[in-house]
Formats: sequence, structure tokens, C-alpha cells
Amino acid sequence: MQELSLKKAKNVLTFFGSERTGPYHCRLMARYHSEIPSLEDDANYTNYAAQFDTTVERATRSEASYLWFHALALRMLEYELAERFEGVVSQLLIPIATDRARPSHEGRAH
Repeated sequence: MQELSLKKAKNVLTFFGSERTGPYHCRLMARYHSEIPSLEDDANYTNYAAQFDTTVERATRSEASYLWFHALALRMLEYELAERFEGVVSQLLIPIATDRARPSHEGRAH
């Protein structure tokens, strides 16, 4: 299992627009990520996906829950990318990434 670096933790939190990107938050997210076992098969993924909605609901209740959500989402995304399929997390990220990739027309002369 690859350990999540503090820089990668910060990048994940920043991508999601989090204001909680200090060293404490990054260390805690990296710790949570290391506590979540890597996914090895579709059955494990299905189990994690079943927990995802509950994790999303809890994410707003505390800082720890918020960081656990991001660690779980990252663990699931790693599996989705490795297995090359569009799963729960990919489906959530595609609109965000597409929106950010769109050129901004603000401030341009017409």
C-alpha cells in the first residue's frame, strides 16, 4: 500500500476547495488514508461504495469526518483508475474537472 504524502494530501484537499490544507489536516488525512485498506477486488469496492453515502452525510459533522471522507474518496478513486472504470467518485469528479478545465471568458474584450 502506497503511503499518501503530505503534498498529495494537500493537493486532494485543495482540489476539493477545502480551506483545511494546513500540516495538521494533511497529516490527519494521510493517516486516515493509510488506515483504509487498498481495494483488491470489486467486492471490496462495492463495500466501500455502500459506505460512501453515509460518509458524505457525516463529512459536515466534524473535521475528522470531513478528512475521513476525502481519504475514502481517494482510496476509491485509486481503484477506479487502476481498474479503468467510471465509478462513484469518478462520476462526482468529472463535472468538477470539466468545469475547471473550461477557459474563463471573464475579463476578456469582445
